[in-house]
Amino acid sequence: MISIVRKLVIISSGLLCCYCATMKDSVLLGLGTGAIVGGVVGSLDKENPDGAWRGAAIYGAVGALSSYLIHKGLEDRDSKVRKDTLFNLERYSVTRPTGQGLNYNYSISAPNVDTECFETQVRSGKLIQAHCESTIVGQPEWVEGPTKHQTKKVNSNGN
Repeated sequence: MISIVRKLVIISSGLLCCYCATMKDSVLLGLGTGAIVGGVVGSLDKENPDGAWRGAAIYGAVGALSSYLIHKGLEDRDSKVRKDTLFNLERYSVTRPTGQGLNYNYSISAPNVDTECFETQVRSGKLIQAHCESTIVGQPEWVEGPTKHQTKKVNSNGN
């Protein structure tokens, strides 16, 4: 009977170490695996009739916590690797191709934005503090050379 429990613990531990796509999946896998292993181990205690339930609860909590910590560690590691890669592309031999006729002097323009500013005023018994409202009126475009952000300011009279 003990060899079956050992096999179950080894298989469950292997499942626990699997990388799930989401934190929820990882925690649920750890909880379920821990509960199964805890229930089996707890049921081996013949002197305690609640051993299976107690074991399932304790091992389930430990499995869920372990899965959370493992998944969080993997997410942090992956985030660090992504940042390291993106900010150091030259270290990974990622460069712009060069060659005859290639022109990389293009960029994306800022969208055209109309901005309307209002003074502090009381309207219908409500105090409306000075503020500006901006509306995007044009989409960005591919342009040659660097671009500058342009806004059109309009006062509260519409001018």
